[in-house]
Amino acid sequence: MASIEVAASSFKSAIPDKEDNLTYDMHNLIATDITPLDNDPKKILETARDNTQLLVNQIFSLPFSKTDSGVAVTLPEVTAKSALQLPRMMPLPKEKPKTRWEKFAESKNIQKQKRGRLVWDDMTNDWVPRYGSKSAKNQELKAPIMEMKASDDPNEDPWSKKRKERALAKAKQKMREVRNVVEGAGEKLPTGVANLNADVQNRKKGKDNLKEASRRAQISTASYGRFDKEARGEKKETQPKKRKVAPMSANTEKERNSKILSRIAKPDVDASAAANAVIFDEEKQRSVEKGKKTNKKDFKGGKGGKGIGKKGGKGKGKK
Repeated sequence: MASIEVAASSFKSAIPDKEDNLTYDMHNLIATDITPLDNDPKKILETARDNTQLLVNQIFSLPFSKTDSGVAVTLPEVTAKSALQLPRMMPLPKEKPKTRWEKFAESKNIQKQKRGRLVWDDMTNDWVPRYGSKSAKNQELKAPIMEMKASDDPNEDPWSKKRKERALAKAKQKMREVRNVVEGAGEKLPTGVANLNADVQNRKKGKDNLKEASRRAQISTASYGRFDKEARGEKKETQPKKRKVAPMSANTEKERNSKILSRIAKPDVDASAAANAVIFDEEKQRSVEKGKKTNKKDFKGGKGGKGIGKKGGKGKGKK
């Protein structure tokens, strides 16, 4: 009995000698203590023990029930006040905008149903995969014989036509996906893009689309519409001029780069200003050489000519 009393006296009380200033989240069994601590390891262990005892006391205060495996407590539901607010490393993800089909399905109360992986193929009288290389659609292109309609061109390859139709359908679907992304961001597709949902006869273009189509038609010729006849009140779209780069030999390019590097390598020199200065000097020299070529003429000695003539000329030139 004496040994039991000594062992019991070594345990601390279940009621800590400390103020209960913890913040509890009993749904997640978390207790938070914001009291600052010193770097004393003994003090840290005592505080951790007391806080753990307070958390255990809160657990025993919850409603409990007896089960086959023992006594179980019922944890409270999480609420905005009781939940522990932890800082996030990344911002909350934005809500994904709904596509046109999702909005339509929501308005019509259409529930999405999972389709089976296999479908029935009437050609083979068997179940085949819905997607993949062994699907019924891909097997159609591998067939040695393909049925043709009376209106089909007999000289046209039906397999190539089928592949082109599939490629066109994929391109249209890609355009619809891009449109959904643009509309989900609160914008609209750029003008000049046709409405793929409408029929060919009913694809009407608005004012902005017509302006964009007119602007593109003006620059569709080889001269960018420079020699085209303008309509009354037509606004001419100016096109940016492209800078012409003169042909340059390997030695000339090497000398030019050496000049730029020699100027940049100097201390306390602005690199951009040095490069612009070299380019200015080269353009100036090129314009001077071009002017010399255009002004140089070969004067022939004629009758009464004062220039330097060829041998046998009748002028006063040297023979």
